[in-house]
Amino acid sequence: MASKYRIVDVDAHYQDDPRPLHKYMEEPWKSRIRDWSGKYYRQVGGGITHDAMMGGRVRVGKHKELLQRTQGIESSRESILETMEMLDFETIIMVPSQLLQLANINDKDRANVLAEAHVQYMLDDIVDPEKGIYCCLPVPSQDPVEAAKLVERYGAEPGFCAILFVTQGPMPPLGDRFYDPIYDAAEKFKLPCILHSAFSGPDANTYAHGFGKWSEAHGLDFAISNMIQLTSLVMQGVKERYPKLDFILQESGIFYIPQMMYRLDNEYMRRRSETPWLKKLPSEYVKDFYYGTQPLELPSNINHLKMVFEMIDAPNTLMYASDYPHYDWDHPSCIERLTFLSEQDKINILGENARKVMRFKYHPAGIETEATTKR
Repeated sequence: MASKYRIVDVDAHYQDDPRPLHKYMEEPWKSRIRDWSGKYYRQVGGGITHDAMMGGRVRVGKHKELLQRTQGIESSRESILETMEMLDFETIIMVPSQLLQLANINDKDRANVLAEAHVQYMLDDIVDPEKGIYCCLPVPSQDPVEAAKLVERYGAEPGFCAILFVTQGPMPPLGDRFYDPIYDAAEKFKLPCILHSAFSGPDANTYAHGFGKWSEAHGLDFAISNMIQLTSLVMQGVKERYPKLDFILQESGIFYIPQMMYRLDNEYMRRRSETPWLKKLPSEYVKDFYYGTQPLELPSNINHLKMVFEMIDAPNTLMYASDYPHYDWDHPSCIERLTFLSEQDKINILGENARKVMRFKYHPAGIETEATTKR
């Protein structure tokens, strides 16, 4: 599939051990991270309170040895390259699993220290743009001024192809002008914004608070996190303030998108005076955003999926995302096997849309490219 589609995975995860980060920190954080035992309290970045792997019963394919390393406590360039070879990925964007709790940290100092340390760790141990390994630059949205400084310090690094926001936790939501310093910096460095959903388990105080089972909370929390942020970004006019800045919402599937399109249209038409800065229907702005495909819904009636693809202009708005190595990851064949898509549609979703938007410096042949936008 790689030679045919030149696959870009915009959402893969490494399971990062927080302890190596201590070498990038000052006290008191240095010793707290260095001496974390992993036994008696959660990682300093937060953590999931339930067993995501169902006591070891969840397996990913037949590649047990590779899975154990990737699902383990630390990833490496070697294991990432093996994953890319196994799944025929030309380019991969790695997202640090621990930092998916970043927006839920009330201590701004801790959030800033973790983000800075992760950036330096990724530069030293993870990114390799010449081989197609990229990372997102994680920003502590609790502190937009410091987050913008982080982007200023590292935004020119070729290994970073986007800025990473977490959609579970930001308050106010991400359309608020509170975050404009981050968007200013992102626009300056031509870095699109990846908005990645998150999940802390049913015992956490999140949008799914009160549910008792993983399947209940997991089924709701990811979607609601992105629905809230999409509503805020659209209705607060972020695309009018930053028309050249691209946004990619990830890990909520795609069926929620049409609901938001038409529900927001209805509200807008009833109360247009509340959003005078909008120059077109909210549904049109929704289709100015991009969306990771994972976890792609698989209805028993494939025509339902086809209709959703048509409603959201999928060939121009979707980017393939695997979410590997999590238990619900999607193989690229989830797009390749859709018979209602043309070959060009599949090419777009499996790679070309990402290449148009992400700031990739190299193709494998070493040809430098300039970031471009869809519009």
